[in-house]
Amino acid sequence: MTITNKIKQFLGTDIKVDKYALVDDPIFGKVAKENAPDKWVRSTCGYCGVGCGMYIGVKAGKAVYSKGDPLHSVNFGTLCPKGLSEHKMVYADSRVRNPLVRENGKLVAKTWEETFEHTSKEFKRIQAQHGKGAVAVLSTGQLLTEEFYALGKFVQLGLETNNYDGNTTLCMASAVMGYKQSFGSDGPTGCYEDFEKADVIMLIGANIADNHPILKLHIAKIQKS
Repeated sequence: MTITNKIKQFLGTDIKVDKYALVDDPIFGKVAKENAPDKWVRSTCGYCGVGCGMYIGVKAGKAVYSKGDPLHSVNFGTLCPKGLSEHKMVYADSRVRNPLVRENGKLVAKTWEETFEHTSKEFKRIQAQHGKGAVAVLSTGQLLTEEFYALGKFVQLGLETNNYDGNTTLCMASAVMGYKQSFGSDGPTGCYEDFEKADVIMLIGANIADNHPILKLHIAKIQKS
């Protein structure tokens, strides 16, 4: 920081022109100059199961920006605070940067190849000693459809076990029971487009603006129409 900027900051007149300056961007029109990406990579937000489309801004090989995909049918270019800060998670101080394997009671950093080989050997050892059913997989609700399919095939054909479940069974147990008793299916029977076509929307025991702010935008869109 220059002497001039220090004086301006002390006097309260520093409006941080350089820090908050904008530059032209071919996709989003204007972006912060400080983090202007070299390129944008299309992706899907991995925080919750809503499935918002997003762009990750990459600069010098590092993720520096997160923006909503304006052409995505779920979020129409918007993102919640978690999605907007998703690129910061990659470099968080609390993030584990490398695979860790416990050796002699301590976690030791390993390469991915070493970790995969170790995991494979342990799975084989456990199944050889206790049977195929001794290994189970609990997946996450943040996987995309294709990833769920691939993981399911790996569990059934690779590990040769039926002990496979998703965290949604635990996380959404009460909702699943409600779906089953009400509609005969253990999963949601509708889609986001139904918000726009519904005459009545009932929210019971949930604050959708807090839990799923992007879906709240679909309801707000109806209220304005």
